[in-house]
Amino acid sequence: MSDEDEDDDDKETGQAFYAGGSSTSGQQILGPPKKGGQDFVKEMFKKAREQGAEVDEDGDSSSLTSRSLNSFGGTGFKLGSNDNDSEVVPSMSKSKREECEFTLKMWQNGFSLDDGPLRAYDDPTNREFLSCIMKGKVPLELVREAHGGEVNIKMEDHKHEEFVKPKVSVKPFQGAGHILGSVLPNMEIKSSGSAEDQKNSEGKASEQIKVDDAQPSTSLQVRLSNGTRLVVKLNNTHTVSDLRRYITIARPEYASTSFSLQTTFPNKELINDSETLETAGLLGAAILLRPK
Repeated sequence: MSDEDEDDDDKETGQAFYAGGSSTSGQQILGPPKKGGQDFVKEMFKKAREQGAEVDEDGDSSSLTSRSLNSFGGTGFKLGSNDNDSEVVPSMSKSKREECEFTLKMWQNGFSLDDGPLRAYDDPTNREFLSCIMKGKVPLELVREAHGGEVNIKMEDHKHEEFVKPKVSVKPFQGAGHILGSVLPNMEIKSSGSAEDQKNSEGKASEQIKVDDAQPSTSLQVRLSNGTRLVVKLNNTHTVSDLRRYITIARPEYASTSFSLQTTFPNKELINDSETLETAGLLGAAILLRPK
């Protein structure tokens, strides 16, 4: 068989994942072929069930929750090729851990986290994430984002659907939240005022940081330290500094607080305030706010 034929076969069968062991001892599962990922999604759900995930029928799509799965809630491991490469992520007592829930949506043409962008099954950068899910382990990406909190992963089956970008909700977030982790773990920043107050503050932010509808724009989801989220619409040419100003106006409780902004995947702190959202690669991104 020629190299060209082998390349064609690889494109049809997809890349290999290993569940329950390493590439030499685990069960090999082929990733989705070019024509679609329905069989791959079914296999993902099967492996999650075998690891103890609970089935929860909800609306038109079935889901799996790892709430009862010990390996998702206790000590975790950063995967390595041998014992020396592995990094232990210590567990915290349940009384001290805050629960951090993520929704993993499995689409025909890829997967997404919460309301984030589509991520391809055959992208090598997503391979470790998917392998961890099949092995019943928390992906290191989510361990870092939870900052010591108890991770709960909810899987939604959308294998018969193509990914559809979620609509941005303008409804303000309500209720109290808890900080997931920072340099000051005992510090909690409470939401300011009622839902109506927050809506008014967001209106002021939009007035001061104006969006030109004639120019390209984007929506960013900012996960605040109290557990709530703030949706920010800005032009692609707005800067990181503009994003900071919007946050402090829309949520005045952060105006007198020093905080950092970080991307979730890959995890990176935004330190250049003069950089535009487009050049910083933040279009449609999810941002974490961490008090310093």
